[in-house]
Amino acid sequence: MAAGAGDNEADARRASAPGDSDEEHYPVLDESELDRICLHNLLSACADNIYFKDRDSRFLRASHSSAAFTGAKDPASMIGRPVSDYFTPEHAAATVETEQMIMRTGSAINDIEESHLRSPTGDEVCLSTSKQPLRDFDGRI
Repeated sequence: MAAGAGDNEADARRASAPGDSDEEHYPVLDESELDRICLHNLLSACADNIYFKDRDSRFLRASHSSAAFTGAKDPASMIGRPVSDYFTPEHAAATVETEQMIMRTGSAINDIEESHLRSPTGDEVCLSTSKQPLRDFDGRI
């Protein structure tokens, strides 16, 4: 939604439903609530495997598609678990090595082809992958 000249951020986040009068608006969302809603929608609806991990390569958040791909019951069941719970030891070791390199250098890797050997079936799947460090608002990894 584009805000017109003179609109403030709160006005930009307020939307009226079709047919509503100017006085009847949805509630104004604060930034943290808007961020939560956007992240929830992204992780719930996106067909891509999206996840966030901590410094020890444990899942912090995961999309529904990531849970389906790994065979996890749901995204919440992945939180705090390492990639080794879902993939072969070789793949898990390579993943952790790549993630540690990204955190050391602060450099993202984009659009690489990554082969996944899924446990316990051993099925091989190739995916286009991009990974970047998770940074706080001050730029720290």
